[in-house]
Amino acid sequence: MLLAFALFGARRRISASDALASFSNTGNIIDLVAPGDGITTTNRGGGYATWSGTSFSAPVVAGVAALVIAANPALTGRQVMQVLVESCDDFGATGWDTTYGWGRVNAQKAVQRALSGNIGGDTMPPSVQITSPAAGSTVSNTVIVSVSAADNVGVASVSLTLNGVEVAKLTRLPYTWSWDTTAYANGSYNLTAIATDTWGNQSAHTVAVSVYNVPDTTPPTVSIVAPAPGSVVSGTVTVQVNASDNKGVTKVELYVNGKRTNTATAPPFSMTWNTRNLKAATYTLQCRAYDAAGNSAWSKSVQVTVQR
Repeated sequence: MLLAFALFGARRRISASDALASFSNTGNIIDLVAPGDGITTTNRGGGYATWSGTSFSAPVVAGVAALVIAANPALTGRQVMQVLVESCDDFGATGWDTTYGWGRVNAQKAVQRALSGNIGGDTMPPSVQITSPAAGSTVSNTVIVSVSAADNVGVASVSLTLNGVEVAKLTRLPYTWSWDTTAYANGSYNLTAIATDTWGNQSAHTVAVSVYNVPDTTPPTVSIVAPAPGSVVSGTVTVQVNASDNKGVTKVELYVNGKRTNTATAPPFSMTWNTRNLKAATYTLQCRAYDAAGNSAWSKSVQVTVQR
């Protein structure tokens, strides 16, 4: 647990002057920062060299954690984490921010806090609110669900549920989810956001919304591009089809003289027709296209002659 926290918290590298390194990341995954730019360390093959990167900031955090444990071996893992974040030197915006987290690790302050025995456990739940869609609204098509969440220590995740079933788990800002309502039946839904902080405290916010999507009654369009009407064909013939729909074509069937002979389920909707065992004659080709709602449409028929 401590190692994970150390690696997690040391994702920001700062210089000896407490300046944020140019190659640092930013975001809500940061707990704290530690020196990781221009670190003098032993070099492969002997001697010393200066290096930079997460590999050097993580051991700083781990080392401070070790000092905290040595100062107060009775501390739990969570309490050690609490000591580290509460004893940081705050940089950037007051409190936690996406650039420095809770601040730069401070070994002296961390040890003093561990020795004081004044180790608090966070019991304050985060605040959470679904800001969009609004309670009581009717939604359709694709909707962006937006959530606002904050905590005195840090938000670990925001889960979204629909009628009690989890549909998304968000761990980074912004807490948004793209909801394709067309995949759900028309009706009422309870949309709930559950925020969890780094100490496991939770709070939830629920809004009731209605889903209403106009049923799709538009059939697809389909046409046979090749072979052309009146063509003379032989051997294996490629039947090229154009098919489109407002929601999407799910399959196209090929019929020869009214009998289905082939099916294509993905574009390009082209199919083969083997004429080798057919007698020389005129044949009628026609295609039928389907969409996801079950609507279907027939192409115009095309007559071709099989030549032996």
